[in-house]
Amino acid sequence: MLDKILPIKFENVSLAFSSNKIFKNLSLKISNKGISVIMGPNGAGKSLILKLMAGLIKPDSGKIVHANFPPKMNLPCGFVFQKPILLRRTVKENLKYPLGIIGLNKNEYDGVINNILPNNKWKLILNYPAKKLSVGEQQILSLLRAIIVKPKILFLDEPSSSLDPTSTAIIESLITKAAKNNVKIILATHNLVQAKRLAEEIMFFDEGRLMEQGRADKILADRKSLTTSHYLSEFI
Repeated sequence: MLDKILPIKFENVSLAFSSNKIFKNLSLKISNKGISVIMGPNGAGKSLILKLMAGLIKPDSGKIVHANFPPKMNLPCGFVFQKPILLRRTVKENLKYPLGIIGLNKNEYDGVINNILPNNKWKLILNYPAKKLSVGEQQILSLLRAIIVKPKILFLDEPSSSLDPTSTAIIESLITKAAKNNVKIILATHNLVQAKRLAEEIMFFDEGRLMEQGRADKILADRKSLTTSHYLSEFI
């Protein structure tokens, strides 16, 4: 299935809100499996790139193509926003909800849920109200809910922004495990340290322009764009 979705291509994509042009004739291509990281300063357009790829918003002009995947079909993807979006129900009910959407037999719910939990602590809080979890736990739950339906692509918008180190470690572990299970990960972050831990490919954006794209080790070691170099040097 993933071979029918990759590569993802932007062909002269433009997007504006009112008179504010975000992207103008943007072209890019994501071909590789594994973890691709979108980097750049605030306002670079990282979140909008993810939403365009996922089909949550449409460009004003240009095309976004997912290999041979039919454009009128729903893309088999998951999306985790920077701020958790959860049901006002228990942790377990939040995990059951997407399983119901995909039509999984209810007799299989418990087994699937138990297999995806990151540690034993989560077995103890399955009946807790989701809204009473810490911010980090809520974001972990959001990620679990996206992963549980086995998407082919997972879009992550600053998934661990402002979270504590423990929550960040769990989130990164879940992301790495999903990638090893052949889920394509496309993650937006401004966190260079996180990018160094996770990224196999980096795309650097500034003011809606793709400044640089390539293997993570090469981008981090030999930055050709002065904009990229200046931004990343603040963290190195």
